[in-house]
Amino acid sequence: MERKNFLRGVLMNILLTGATGFIGRELTAELINSGYEVYAVIRPTSKNRDGLHPKLNIIDCDLDECEKLA
Repeated sequence: MERKNFLRGVLMNILLTGATGFIGRELTAELINSGYEVYAVIRPTSKNRDGLHPKLNIIDCDLDECEKLA
């Protein structure tokens, strides 16, 4: 059984760190274009937000503040 057929109809959520970096931007676009709902944890102080995928769900949070992810 192909993985794509197995996952058809299953809600596919991804929590991603590093979305503002070179690899993270490419990975984000690939995941969203493949049908995943992508949430990115981005530090509020990050200056690399320009050009992020328009369908990316951004969670403004430093990972030291884990209560925001619950």
